[in-house]
Amino acid sequence: MRHRIEHPVPVSDRSQPRYMGSPRSSPTDRFRVLFLCTHNAARSQIAEAVLRWRAGDRFEVASAGSHPGGSVHPLALRIIEEIGGDQKLHRPKGFEEVLEREWDLVITVCDQAQEACPTLPSGTVSGHWGVADPSKVQGGEEQRMAAFQTAQELLTKRIDLFLSLDPERIERSVLKCRIAHI
Repeated sequence: MRHRIEHPVPVSDRSQPRYMGSPRSSPTDRFRVLFLCTHNAARSQIAEAVLRWRAGDRFEVASAGSHPGGSVHPLALRIIEEIGGDQKLHRPKGFEEVLEREWDLVITVCDQAQEACPTLPSGTVSGHWGVADPSKVQGGEEQRMAAFQTAQELLTKRIDLFLSLDPERIERSVLKCRIAHI
């Protein structure tokens, strides 16, 4: 049985200044986080769902892939449902669909996406959190599901560390350095 915290990380006081050095100046804009992977069918979808689960509406979050697949992996959808996510919010998207928007933070979760990642605007902080591809695990459903659970647990730990940084309120250069150590 997996152990996980059932409540999201508390949202800090909104009266403090928004992300220092953000390209957007409106205090109503949420900090934007984008997760990238190759097919946008498992890891990046799980990361997107975990950030929503742990932070509520504190962030605007999305995911995309360099070569998006036709559908989100069924076991990824099961993980998303287990953590209370809405499966209807998850479909594979390509880089071109999301990179026209400004993002405060872009995280790649697989090595191929890191290599294929397009040039980001100068104000965007980027990082890489490599996670083994659970969809490549062979075996029975129990073994395959365990791989997806392991990916979700690793992403949850990293996202919890990210949330503890209070990313909306620190300088980009500090955020970049701290993201690299997660």
